[in-house]
Amino acid sequence: MTAQRKLNVDALSETDGPTRVDDRRGTVAESSELTTAGVYDIVSQLGAGGGGTVYRGVDRTNGREVAVKVLRRDLVFDSKLVTRFAREVRAVNLIKHPHIVEVFEFGELPDGRPYYGMELLAGTDLRSLIDQRGRISTDHIVPILAPVCAAVSAAHDAGVIHRDLKARNIMVDEQPDGLHVKLLDFGIAKLVEPDPDERGLTRAGTLLGTPVAMAPEQVRGEAIDHRADIYALGILLYQMLTGAFPYYSDHEPELFRMHLEDPPPRPSAAAPVSAAYDAIVARALAKSPDDRYQRATDLLAALRSAAHAPDPTPAPVAGCDALGVCVQMSFVDPDACDDEDALDDIMNAQDIADEILRDNGFEVALTTSSTVLGVRALGSATDSAHACQLARDVGETIRQELDQRDDPDDRVLVRVAVHFGRATLNPGASATVSGGEILDLAAWLPIDLDEPVTLTDAVTTRL
Repeated sequence: MTAQRKLNVDALSETDGPTRVDDRRGTVAESSELTTAGVYDIVSQLGAGGGGTVYRGVDRTNGREVAVKVLRRDLVFDSKLVTRFAREVRAVNLIKHPHIVEVFEFGELPDGRPYYGMELLAGTDLRSLIDQRGRISTDHIVPILAPVCAAVSAAHDAGVIHRDLKARNIMVDEQPDGLHVKLLDFGIAKLVEPDPDERGLTRAGTLLGTPVAMAPEQVRGEAIDHRADIYALGILLYQMLTGAFPYYSDHEPELFRMHLEDPPPRPSAAAPVSAAYDAIVARALAKSPDDRYQRATDLLAALRSAAHAPDPTPAPVAGCDALGVCVQMSFVDPDACDDEDALDDIMNAQDIADEILRDNGFEVALTTSSTVLGVRALGSATDSAHACQLARDVGETIRQELDQRDDPDDRVLVRVAVHFGRATLNPGASATVSGGEILDLAAWLPIDLDEPVTLTDAVTTRL
């Protein structure tokens, strides 16, 4: 498994899904079981996870669109989970910060299920942005993490530890006036000074959180404080810079061992970013809480300094023509995104596509949980028509091999697209693609891939 493919692990963690509006992802299934919740009329289902279901709703009193989170019916009889569900509302209301999702109302359905209404957010969660782009530009690191750090700092000042900071729980809305960022999901937040009747809600030794982002003290089941969130911010920073997790293993005990023993990897060794970020990641991921940044604002100050540090990577050479073959995997059934068999099939398809691309002289420039992009730079004397024909042949070969892969999961849909565009290269004996339009999938990848192999206009006009 490649480092970039490690992004799959977040799909295996417990999540109820962000309260987002993202029209590019298509419509959601209409809710068939719930029509009202207090003052809210239920319109559709937005997402479901291990703890509950999130619906799109409308407040009848003012017409405002909201997200309504409802605890799963089979969990109602677990008093600790019900208490934790209610505690999320209390945690958010304690903080009241502009970069934390706002909660409006808490109530109970006639069948006993608790629910609460919260603001319906526009944009895309940060995990999806990393999936789409491979990594986040350093120009966007501070604009995204500054509001996150401010929200985390406010939570800590209010005596709340998030305990599940990760890319999926951060919503980013790109507006003309800049990035609008919100922190979500305080479902397993820890109140530093809980009410007496909340004792026993989390037993000693219980692991709560996402394994790839758990601080060593969380892994050991020890008492934690706000510096566990600082560790998670370090994981998030590395993931944004490189598109991969600093620690990953399919075997959970091995993953936990890495958190406990392995030194933090350097982001500059995995991506073309300034070495100034290495020290920040190393300190945030220190094994001892005492050696980490003590406040989220301290980490942010270091990030602001790193943003002005010179990038030691040599300037790319002039642009050149290039071919891109993109292999995209998606789920026909949205519920399959948490199914281990479906995820295994996607990883198998990625491995096949990766091998064929490399065998045909393509550099695998991007691998995410849903995409493999192969790029081949072209010399100035290359016949573009002949090159496009070869790229189409490679795409069709990938398509045929994937159709014949072992035990394909019928819930997994695979599509291939071929594009001709511009690229920039890192200089050196073996120049590699470092940027350009060919890597900007949002600029050329069709939203709807209707054909098994889709050719962009830039390809068809050269054939």
